[in-house]
Amino acid sequence: MPSHPSATPSSAPLERIETDNGFYVIRPYELANLPFVLAAWRAAFGQPISAQLWRWKYHEAPQGHQILLCVHESREVAALYGGVPFVADWRGRRLRITQLMDVFSHPRHRRQLGGRGGLCVRTALSFLRTRDGRMGPR
Repeated sequence: MPSHPSATPSSAPLERIETDNGFYVIRPYELANLPFVLAAWRAAFGQPISAQLWRWKYHEAPQGHQILLCVHESREVAALYGGVPFVADWRGRRLRITQLMDVFSHPRHRRQLGGRGGLCVRTALSFLRTRDGRMGPR
């Protein structure tokens, strides 16, 4: 049985968010989370994404991947913010940049914080604060 995304993952949470409906943690994606990401994708978009396509987009990307999850205490993926890094040349400098690929929130977990600073926004802000690329394998 696959492991669940949890409040006590192998990687430390970047943020813990308390709500009236339980707590959430924002933390890096791990391969064991894939079945739960696929389930959240289906809920968010109303159609599936195949594990094969997901692996191609993220796990087979030449420079690795950068994905943050927001996970509810029930272990359901509430939001995802993901991209893949690339090496680029800019004004004579070699840089590592990120192309955003997928951003979504599970319908059941939307509006938990009210207003415009919801779980997806909080996940995005955590992603931007950790943009140095340490979120995924290289």
